[in-house]
Amino acid sequence: TKREGKQYLEQVKLLPKDFTWKITGGVYILETKVIFVSYSGPLIAVVVHSKEIAQQQRATFEFMWGMLK
Repeated sequence: TKREGKQYLEQVKLLPKDFTWKITGGVYILETKVIFVSYSGPLIAVVVHSKEIAQQQRATFEFMWGMLK
C-alpha cells in the first residue's frame, strides 16, 4: 500500500463470523515493551518494559495470526 509517497507492507485477516469476544482494548508489541490499553470506561494503559515479555507476546500474536485464514 502506498500513502503520501511512503510504502507500507500490510496484511489484513478477518475474524470468523462466529467470533463473539467483545474487544474493548488493544495490545501494542514493541521491541522491548508491551503496552496494554483499555478503551472502555476511563482510558487505562499499562506499559511492561521487558524484552522477554515482548518476545513472548509477539510469539503468541504470530501463532494466532497463523491460525486465521
